[in-house]
Amino acid sequence: MTFASLDPAAVRDAALRAADRIGARLVRDAVRDGPRAAWLGDHMEPVNNQWAVALKASGPDLYSGTPGIAMFLARLHERTGERLFSLTAEAALEQCLSQLESIPQESRAAVWSGWAGIAWALLDTGASLGRAQWTDRGLELVDRITRLDPAAGMLDVMSGSAGVIPFLLDVHRRYDRPAALAAAVRHGEALLAAANRSERGWSWTTLPPTAGFENRDLCGLSHGASGIALALLELAQATGDSRFSSAAEHGIAYEQQWFSPEHSNWPDFREMAPNTPVAQWGYSTTWCHGAAGIALARLRAWQLTNRPDYRQQAEAALYTTAVNVETAAPAGGSWCLCHGTAGNADILLVGAEILGDPSWRLPACQAAIRGIETYENAQLPWPPGVTGGSDNPGLMLGNAGTGWFFLRLAAPEIVSSVLLFSGQSQGEHSS
Repeated sequence: MTFASLDPAAVRDAALRAADRIGARLVRDAVRDGPRAAWLGDHMEPVNNQWAVALKASGPDLYSGTPGIAMFLARLHERTGERLFSLTAEAALEQCLSQLESIPQESRAAVWSGWAGIAWALLDTGASLGRAQWTDRGLELVDRITRLDPAAGMLDVMSGSAGVIPFLLDVHRRYDRPAALAAAVRHGEALLAAANRSERGWSWTTLPPTAGFENRDLCGLSHGASGIALALLELAQATGDSRFSSAAEHGIAYEQQWFSPEHSNWPDFREMAPNTPVAQWGYSTTWCHGAAGIALARLRAWQLTNRPDYRQQAEAALYTTAVNVETAAPAGGSWCLCHGTAGNADILLVGAEILGDPSWRLPACQAAIRGIETYENAQLPWPPGVTGGSDNPGLMLGNAGTGWFFLRLAAPEIVSSVLLFSGQSQGEHSS
């Protein structure tokens, strides 16, 4: 298939074959213990005060553990009807439930690292498979989450309040859970209380300070101002409370002051030395940091507010993301959702869907075909988001996420993005 003749049906067929093969390998590689299934994979672990690759079992976190694998396999079953996918998805959920109490108390309300991610997987898989038992277990876990107080310092999308707010709002919308709405408001109040307020905008300290670095509050979706601002916008939409919408506007203002027209991007302030000249600032283009994730946040902000400036900011971020996808080397780099080609390409699909502009879809399709030719057709492993690692099965760092992207291309009518959680961004049967 040539890039000039990207027939939509041919792209869908190729993407479904890739997703199916990824799913088959996940089924093959599952380590089973009675009704449960887990996986081994490469992860980053601290060793002698340095990060090193370690082979370990998948944990209960949605980010890199078994919940995301369950979600992918269940959606793949929904598209293909292959029973092995559904059976393995359910075995993965059994493993998640067996590990609930291993999650630290301060992380339990989080989506990507806590109970909320497991609840999302239970609800989503239950809906995909038509299995009420998983939906019921998911709602039981949501009830436990609503009784948790916001953990001090756990503010961002990745590990705290900004991640769980949209999830709780969506649960309330779908399942009429007033306690979920009340919990979302408590998390919103925590974000208001923790804001660092100035005349140029509001920001949040989301990472512990690092000696020898400037430690400026971050831009971006996973740990930065745009992710927190978006959660507050979602809360304002659900409650009508103008305090939350005002705080969101202040958060976006903080981020916009750093926008570089030259780079069409926002700086990555992690590990920036004090007094670094502006000309030497670094810029990332990934879901977690930089233009790609900010594109998602502004797309949804535009949906919620219809503000032209948010759409313009989204399009600037999408442009940078498209350039990144188009120039990514066929081999090398990562194909994960968090900080790889699959994630950036998925974000372009979201842009096409929300803006009603199919031109954003083309670079994603081109990247998909390049990836299939380079890895799948050559029977090479998809490179994970673990530096120095060769294999990871999870949703945001590995194969389940890469497969999710291909399933998005193959079946957009039933598979929406996991990178932006909102009522409108999720398929109607999602959690």
